[in-house]
Amino acid sequence: MIQAKLSDLRGEQFLGSSDSAIDQLSAREFEVAKLASVGFSNKEIARALEISPHTVSSHLRQTFTKLNVNRRVALAQVLFSETQSPRTLTRGFTA
Repeated sequence: MIQAKLSDLRGEQFLGSSDSAIDQLSAREFEVAKLASVGFSNKEIARALEISPHTVSSHLRQTFTKLNVNRRVALAQVLFSETQSPRTLTRGFTA
């Protein structure tokens, strides 16, 4: 299920302006942020991306700093505000 969702998220189009907050993120930070924002745990993200949970935590800390947020809910709000549709990140997701 994680791999299928990851494939869905990789194909999402984000239509933020050229100076949007998410443009500050590296490609990997953005990928981790998308998965975290739809409810995946650090361990699940690490497995899906074949990186360590510590690396996931590091990417999230950097992302939180760059986007000036301190919780995953706030991260999701920022990402959703930058998408074409608030539902694009959660399409096909089941908890």
